[in-house]
Amino acid sequence: MDEKHAQLDKSAAIDWNAHKHQSLQPGGFADQRSRLWPLLLGVDTKDAEDTSNAEEQPVHDDERQIRLDTDRSFVMYPDDHGESETRDELKSELHELLVQIFRRRRKLRYFQGYHDIITVLFLTLPAHLHLPCAEKLSLHRLRDSMGSGLEPVIGLLSVLQSLLRLKDPTFAASIDEAMPLPYYALSNLLTLFSHDMPTLALIQHTFDYILCRPPIIIVYLAAVLALNRKTDVEMLEEQGEDGMIHSFLSSLPVLVDSEQAKDEKSSSLLNLATLGEDRIRSEPDEEKVSEEESEKINYSPPPLFSSGPDTAKDISPLTTEGTESVNEKVESPLASIDANDEKPFTPDNQTPVKEEDTSQQDPSENPPSPTPVKQEHEDQAPSSEDDEVTGPAKRAPKPPVTLCSLLLQSDELFTQYPPSHPSLALSSIMGPQSVVFTWSERFNRLPDDDEAEAMVEHPELVVRPRPEPEPVGGDTKVEEDKVRRRRALSKRRAREIQRRQVWVTAAVVVGLAVAAYGFRHGPRPFYFYAKPETMWAKVGRRVSQVGKRLFDS
Repeated sequence: MDEKHAQLDKSAAIDWNAHKHQSLQPGGFADQRSRLWPLLLGVDTKDAEDTSNAEEQPVHDDERQIRLDTDRSFVMYPDDHGESETRDELKSELHELLVQIFRRRRKLRYFQGYHDIITVLFLTLPAHLHLPCAEKLSLHRLRDSMGSGLEPVIGLLSVLQSLLRLKDPTFAASIDEAMPLPYYALSNLLTLFSHDMPTLALIQHTFDYILCRPPIIIVYLAAVLALNRKTDVEMLEEQGEDGMIHSFLSSLPVLVDSEQAKDEKSSSLLNLATLGEDRIRSEPDEEKVSEEESEKINYSPPPLFSSGPDTAKDISPLTTEGTESVNEKVESPLASIDANDEKPFTPDNQTPVKEEDTSQQDPSENPPSPTPVKQEHEDQAPSSEDDEVTGPAKRAPKPPVTLCSLLLQSDELFTQYPPSHPSLALSSIMGPQSVVFTWSERFNRLPDDDEAEAMVEHPELVVRPRPEPEPVGGDTKVEEDKVRRRRALSKRRAREIQRRQVWVTAAVVVGLAVAAYGFRHGPRPFYFYAKPETMWAKVGRRVSQVGKRLFDS
């Protein structure tokens, strides 16, 4: 009881509304994260030292998968975290932390993407807070996903589907036609956006927002992100590219933290595109033409590179501090609307630059050549320098989306359709032991850590089973008989269709053979007055018609 009272006193001292307001500001908690994150997770920083020895504990069943995931961690960030630390050292320390968590809480199961979440804590908090904060986060916010299956996350997808239907039925119908559930959001819900967020600063700000709100807030944020891309989804439908909706919504748009960063990045994108056009004009033609031949034929070669903004993406990385992505996702839905305009320059997606002979060029005067891309209008080469400058109209890059605006819209959606809204039917989807119901701002109302760990052993209390389709009628036996009769009828029809196909194929083959023979070798019988070619062609048509009747009968 003393521990419960201590937790009550600790949570009562937290001004949750103030922290919620601060998380909506540019930069979020900024340099206060080391103090606020443990506070919001209910971690006592004074008693954060861990005295257990993970090496003395039995190996957890999931440690092989943990090793595989940590070996491929730290891909997008950090890009400059500690010059004295190598990525291998960071991976080793992260692996030790994960092993500690699961050897300490053996009932929890690892899921792929969990290491992305813990990486954010690992890179943000002091070392002595890594384990206690990761443990609290796992037990009271991530616990639903740390059982034996993904059913709880599928339940959240159902909640997301209901939320989209409430907010925008037309848009939700488009997604429903493309997929039975909004599976595009699976990664975001499972990893709290940590797997796909392009920069450490952005995911830290996202965690600022999440940690001072109920766990269900991740569904609202995923809904807002999808609703902001409604126009592009409608464009995909108009162009008959419905199959691209899942792939498009699975990626994130170009994100920046605030309006100021948005202006800076937009300016950088435009300057980068202009720089690309200047470099394109200054590049010599790839085919070396001597000056004498050029003067003789008075030939002005067409540019080797596209004049659109596609050129800009391969020149150099953007340098806007705190907002630059090292692995930004494609925003525009189709190539016809410049799908790769905002793809950043990264080692993973960089196209090798074609080497050119630079022995006759001054490096200080000619910068490195951008990556050649396919000319969009090869048959419309400019005839003069002016035509080259004022060629096809340039498409301006799409403006980035500000994270602060997304977070604010998520709060507004939460207010408009709270979890208690009857149309969301949250209690009919998630069970009573789900974190969406067990989490509370009052820490004394939370289950203790051991109780929370034990809840993963009862998945039926974490998420409700998905209802089976109801039979069309009251009598189940009658419906089952109907189903059996339909199956038997389907088998008979399948055999009949197969038999007809055999007859039709045979008739067509015979008809073609007879017709071909008549054209080449058929003598003219005395009782036919038509030409042999005409006669044998008629025979072939007759046989084909017989086959058609067999098929239609």
